Amino acid sequence: MKKLSLIFMIMVLSGYLVSAQERTITGTVTAADGSEPLPGVSILVKGTQNGTQTDFDGNYSISVNDSDILLFSYIGFKTIEMSVGGQTTINISMEEDLARLDEVVLVGYGSLAKKAVTSSVASVAVEDFNKGNINSPQQLLQGKVSGLNIARPGGDPNGEFSIRLRGISTLGANTSPLVVIDGLVGGSLQSVDPNDIASIDVLKDGGAAAIYGTRGSSGVILITTKKGSANRSELSYSTYASIETRARSLEVADAAMFSALPNVTSSNIYGSDTDWLKEISRVAFGNVHNLSASGGNATSSYRASLNYRNIQGIQKSTGFEQLNGRISLQQRALNDKLSLNAVVAATSREEDRGFNDAFRYATIYNPTAPIRNEDGTYFQTGGFDTFNPVAIIEQNSNDRTRENIVGGLKLDYDLFKGLKLGAYYGLQIENSLTTEKYGKTSLWRGLARNGLVRKTNTKDKTQQTDFTINYQTDIKDLGINVLLGSSYQQFDSEGSFISAGNFVSDNILDNFELSGDVTNGLASITSYKRKSKLLSFFTRIDLDYDDTYFLSAALRPEGHDRFGENNKWGTFGSVSAGLNLTNIFDNLGPFDYLKFRASWGLTGNIPDLSLIAPSQATVGASGNAFNDGSFVTAFAPASNPNPDLKWEEKTEWNFGFDFTLFEGKLSGNVDYYTRTTSDLLRYQSVPVPPNLFPTTLKNVGEISNSGLELALEYRAKFNEEFTWTPGINLATFKNELKALDREDRQRIGSLGSPGLGAATPILVEPGRSLGDIYVPLFNGVNPDGTWNVSTDEDEFVVVGNGLPDFTLNFVNTFNYKNWDLNFLLRGVFGHSLVNANRAFYEQPNVAPTYNVLASSNRAELQGLTVNESRLSSLQVEKADFVNLDNITLGYNFPGLSEETTIKSLRLYLTGQNLFIITGYEGVDPEVRYTDTGQVDNGGFLTQTPDPLAPGIDRRATWFTTRTFTFGLNIDF
Repeated sequence: MKKLSLIFMIMVLSGYLVSAQERTITGTVTAADGSEPLPGVSILVKGTQNGTQTDFDGNYSISVNDSDILLFSYIGFKTIEMSVGGQTTINISMEEDLARLDEVVLVGYGSLAKKAVTSSVASVAVEDFNKGNINSPQQLLQGKVSGLNIARPGGDPNGEFSIRLRGISTLGANTSPLVVIDGLVGGSLQSVDPNDIASIDVLKDGGAAAIYGTRGSSGVILITTKKGSANRSELSYSTYASIETRARSLEVADAAMFSALPNVTSSNIYGSDTDWLKEISRVAFGNVHNLSASGGNATSSYRASLNYRNIQGIQKSTGFEQLNGRISLQQRALNDKLSLNAVVAATSREEDRGFNDAFRYATIYNPTAPIRNEDGTYFQTGGFDTFNPVAIIEQNSNDRTRENIVGGLKLDYDLFKGLKLGAYYGLQIENSLTTEKYGKTSLWRGLARNGLVRKTNTKDKTQQTDFTINYQTDIKDLGINVLLGSSYQQFDSEGSFISAGNFVSDNILDNFELSGDVTNGLASITSYKRKSKLLSFFTRIDLDYDDTYFLSAALRPEGHDRFGENNKWGTFGSVSAGLNLTNIFDNLGPFDYLKFRASWGLTGNIPDLSLIAPSQATVGASGNAFNDGSFVTAFAPASNPNPDLKWEEKTEWNFGFDFTLFEGKLSGNVDYYTRTTSDLLRYQSVPVPPNLFPTTLKNVGEISNSGLELALEYRAKFNEEFTWTPGINLATFKNELKALDREDRQRIGSLGSPGLGAATPILVEPGRSLGDIYVPLFNGVNPDGTWNVSTDEDEFVVVGNGLPDFTLNFVNTFNYKNWDLNFLLRGVFGHSLVNANRAFYEQPNVAPTYNVLASSNRAELQGLTVNESRLSSLQVEKADFVNLDNITLGYNFPGLSEETTIKSLRLYLTGQNLFIITGYEGVDPEVRYTDTGQVDNGGFLTQTPDPLAPGIDRRATWFTTRTFTFGLNIDF
């Protein structure tokens, strides 16, 4: 916290630094025909951070020297350079640049003009973000970038997103892209509100990501937050209200159908007609408020924002309440040689997490049963793995409190023309407390322990210190940009877990003190504290010859203390090149602009930072006991030594084209990539003895990926009042498990009890694709009423794969006068899902213990009389889908300008998840990129999500939701 205080002090002191300027010039910026003023045009003194923006009428003023050069830049227009000289007024007409070649994109520790980028980088600006009920940064990008898949099955508002860029590149913990927020590497997405994000750049290939070395194998997402504007003050308020309903759920037998099932007798019919799904669900409401203020002068600017979110979930007693605040300051001093950028953000979030299993038990609970007995207690039918779903959500609670604090301070000093020194310090603190409470009379998890409380507390701190030297110069037609730097990160983490029961009363349970469980050895108390360090040195050179030939090369040696003694350091890097073919050839047919890119990159991956010491022998707590009035913890080996543990390494080639056609109206890019990751990090079983612990983190194998990506955008302008901008992006995916520590085939992903513990549908075998679903064929029903499904593994077949073959997204934006309409159709194709609900409950004979799916009367099952669950090709379904993810209609009120109190006002209506086209019969056809396993009869999930077992639709999936949002944006 002392460092945070230092950040605040520097920000306050920086406000008193004032630089001397010679004089002020003014001007107006318009479109090329001179008829339309351009608001928000960026005007920057070249080589400095001194800048401003035009107001709503296209006017600006800026302090300059006679020798200065002004850069005028605006999205969709060509950048203009203008020497000041002795002028006092400079008016500019900007020409539209449909290819957007002068746009600046982030490339890691710096930026480049789009025309000079030689690797695969995608940029999404604020105006292109998804709209509506958006409560996390991931949702802004869904469907927007080819090759970037973002999935969250079901409608849990507290659920985690799976993010995959170009498929799977590791089997370890870091399967999602690295997130960098305003320079903080590994920044938490919880620390930034979607309304505070200005742009997102995605480094897709190894050539772009290699500058981040060991943390870039799964790609990199660079988030830039909004800043204040010089010489322009603005107060903005936005709000929206949302209403969310259940979209898709499983169809189950009602009371009448259940009562007619063959195994149901009068003793199993209780006289009620209960819709259990309705009883645990609700119409969910949400409201969001965002207030921001920004402004500045010629030497300083600021922006402060406050964001409040209150979002309900469709399961009763679920949702979250979140408050986020962010302050950013920019200050220039010492004749604009010194620039300071500081940011402080804090987030507090209270989550009611609910219970996924409530949906599962609502699906299978007896529909003739009442909710409560006559005495008011909850009705319970009894039997293995069946619980009253209303009792689950009303008798128990599952809450989490999350707090996040981020601070960043960046100093840049122009030592002389072209040479800039930089320093950055970043701090991120994340605290989380999860509390589960199960009362003494709780039918689910509580009765067995006479009440139960589980508390999980984690505290994580990341500190980052960077130093950089950047030199830019031009030698005739050759532009040179050289970057040198170092980065040091320290990760501190501690936490504890406490589980206890046997409470005297539920009042004690609420206040939670250790109970009688301690004396009988049933209480569990564990804790940990760990630290790791990462040290890097990096360099990159970018060359631009005559805007025609481009070359970039990067190198990053990196050391990490979590690896074995023999492999602490690794070296990573990239080389990429580009050719502007338009400047080389006189005639390229229909192409207005065509650039070829090629890149090679070597990146790495580090172990899960939650591991204590993955390459060393350690001991840990193995149990608790109460002995002679004292609490005693026993210790045992917790990990094995592995001095040869080393970095994962991913090698990637990328070949691409950027192009425009039809006078720039059609623009796009196409990329082909192939990548290989070797020395995969994964825990493997080892014999004891000679080992002290049954698993060891090892370098175990190799996987390869390849794919083709295409992005197109067309800008049709019918007249001055009507425009249409359609866009598509396509990505294909292919992978192969080249090698694994075990060369024999393995089957994983047990479906669990009752009856399907041995059903393991995911095949893992070198030489095959990851995610193959390997099950026996369903051949109907035998004459004796049994399943005609083989138990001989030699007769099993691969009937699908849990990972998609390709994605296809279609984006449309229409503008007519003051109206705008945009929508996103998101399509995912080629993947299959194991429908676990069908495997367990799609047969009439599981009743009366469990209710059945309405589809249990399907023709294929006629004649089935044996009460036995079987997994076969019958329950593996193609899960291709096309979803109307988002559609927004907006209206911008006319007649508002800089002179009015209200400068802009917009109303909009958004619908999300309005329809889905799919043949999948389960709740949600969304891809399951990992598997968390299955629990039964009140158990707890203990499995770490496994990327080796995609494609299993578990029984406890949240149902999908449909949302309507009405919103308002207003600027003063």
